[in-house]
Amino acid sequence: MNKKLLKMVIFGLAFMMIANQFGFSQAVVETETQRSNKVEEIVNLSVGTPIDESVVIAAADGIVDKYAVIIGISDYSVVSDLSYCDEDASDWYNYLAPLGYQITLLGDGSNQYPVPIDGLATEYNMKQAVANILAVADEDDVIVYATSGHGTESKVGRGRTATYQQLICAWDYGVGENGEDGKLFDYEFAQMWAPAVSNVFIFIDHCFSGGMNELFDNPNADCFYMTTTCTADGYGYDMSVYENGKWTYWYLEAGLIGQGYTDLHDCYVWAHANYDFNQDKDEPLEFGVADFTL
Repeated sequence: MNKKLLKMVIFGLAFMMIANQFGFSQAVVETETQRSNKVEEIVNLSVGTPIDESVVIAAADGIVDKYAVIIGISDYSVVSDLSYCDEDASDWYNYLAPLGYQITLLGDGSNQYPVPIDGLATEYNMKQAVANILAVADEDDVIVYATSGHGTESKVGRGRTATYQQLICAWDYGVGENGEDGKLFDYEFAQMWAPAVSNVFIFIDHCFSGGMNELFDNPNADCFYMTTTCTADGYGYDMSVYENGKWTYWYLEAGLIGQGYTDLHDCYVWAHANYDFNQDKDEPLEFGVADFTL
């Protein structure tokens, strides 16, 4: 092989390695698969459905009603697929349904769930499912929002002043439906929950999910408790050994179910102590104070 051809081969291999690291393909480490679509893009922060200011929250009625939105997206419309997000959603459903929750289940349309899904997990359907619950839930009620799938971050601005916005990748990420773009940004997530007055537990098993904490800037932040699989610049993982997302397994399967925890914070402490996170940015986080049980 002549020197010129050898250089071309080396360059081609190097390019393939770089493309695999920064493109849409999934990075696999042993049995772990990152739940990330790592892309950088300039975004328009005006994108998103505005909050309906006319929503009126019912006063407390002394009855505890329970609602849940469960989301699990393994097969995406146009971007790389995952393996166990539908199992995560199924396990949350099987745990919450016997506890009396009225559940909206959003999925990918390609996998099996305990019951027929109530719709594809598009950004529009995610927002609408929460809006429907907040329109009827009062201060006595409990809401669970459990979601598994891809997460990413987007670059806002250029140069030294650039910042990053974290987001949840909806099923329609990359194509968008019903006037949305399939990207549920952190600030949109906060707006989505702004009318809440119920006790709300939010569980996010997506990469970069620690950056979805803007909702704690809301005036009603004390009604939320949230745990995420990682920091704002960290990763969550699909785990073949568990057939679940890694944090879903430790928090739900091993903690709430296996250990029988009822206090959400106590479950976090135990699961965090047993969770094998690779580095600080992959560390599961909690936000808020849980003073209610499921």
